[in-house]
Amino acid sequence: MSDEAVAEVIKEYPSYKCHKVVKAAQISHIGSPDGDGGRYVYFINPDYPPIFCPEAMFARRLPVPGDYLVVYRDDYKSFSPKSEFEDGYSLEPPLPVLPAYVP
Repeated sequence: MSDEAVAEVIKEYPSYKCHKVVKAAQISHIGSPDGDGGRYVYFINPDYPPIFCPEAMFARRLPVPGDYLVVYRDDYKSFSPKSEFEDGYSLEPPLPVLPAYVP
């Protein structure tokens, strides 16, 4: 099936709106492949240490600076292009820290 034919079929799919909460960090750069079968992902926020990601995560596309590493509730990790992520997600305010209950 040609790309044009696939695009026409996809137009018929139903639309969904995302309403899940994810953890995510913006990527500053990606390390080179190493002998352990993966690469380290580095983040714009210097407080976040690099995370090792298996090479299979890069099979579909190599993230670029500004893209996001997204971690879902079940710990599934994926990459999201900056524009798609920022168009679909907004930053949740941090939960307030409540004082300890003292009876």
